[in-house]
Amino acid sequence: MRTGVTWVRVAGVAAALITGCLLSAAAVHVSGFPGPPAESDAVTAATTAMGRPPIDTPGPVVVCDYWCPEYAGDNVVAYDSPPDRTDVVAVTYSLPQGRAAETEVAARVRLEDAGWQSRSDGTLTRDNLVLGLQITDTPSGVQATVVASKAVSPLAVTLAVAGFLIGAALGWLVAAGAARRFRRHGDSVRAPAGTLTVVVIAVTFGYATTAVLLLYNGGAWPDAQFAEFLLTVFPSISIAVVTATVVVLALIALPPRREGLLRLGPTVGQTGNHGAARS
Repeated sequence: MRTGVTWVRVAGVAAALITGCLLSAAAVHVSGFPGPPAESDAVTAATTAMGRPPIDTPGPVVVCDYWCPEYAGDNVVAYDSPPDRTDVVAVTYSLPQGRAAETEVAARVRLEDAGWQSRSDGTLTRDNLVLGLQITDTPSGVQATVVASKAVSPLAVTLAVAGFLIGAALGWLVAAGAARRFRRHGDSVRAPAGTLTVVVIAVTFGYATTAVLLLYNGGAWPDAQFAEFLLTVFPSISIAVVTATVVVLALIALPPRREGLLRLGPTVGQTGNHGAARS
């Protein structure tokens, strides 16, 4: 009995992790935090920094997988990156004169005069935007790139935590209800459902442990999108775990077996005491 209780608790933790991550990722998207900032805001900030507007050719948001391509001919490009990377708008200038160091100093002075605050990591922030300056010398002059991204909002972090806690509680309750129903089924349902449950538990704990270890050993911290990072860093595994979980719940939701047919009366030839009373 104690072993059964332990397995129910382990399954409950796995279910809590799965549903918590799913609901946390969904909640962060509701906040509007994921995705690059508006190109107009990035262009305004870049124009302030460089003292001139960029050449902006209309185009779609570039979706990045493992790296973000450079789009030649368009000096304003929005990049939608994976959750462990920052979604940005890159505004690039090719300046025929000057030096990189002098250009960067001048850009920072213009931004600070416009109310941008410098941070310890070298970026500047204002109005929920973060700016990074990437300025280098080239054979033809200076290449300056102003990288704009959204600042992590308190709303996104709050929704991420709340979504995880609510999802984890729902997952635990679903697992507890599924365990009670599991006991009412016969071996034809218990065998496949139990096997898939063991696989889901093993993969979930192994997957979560691996992802966290990768994160703490040099990976970029994805802030409010931590849950989405866990779900998308190895997407095929996440899809397999969720699919197996749905199959387990579908099996357990089947009508439980009947223990036997109800007896509606005595068997043929069996009269008992009633027959003796008539004689």
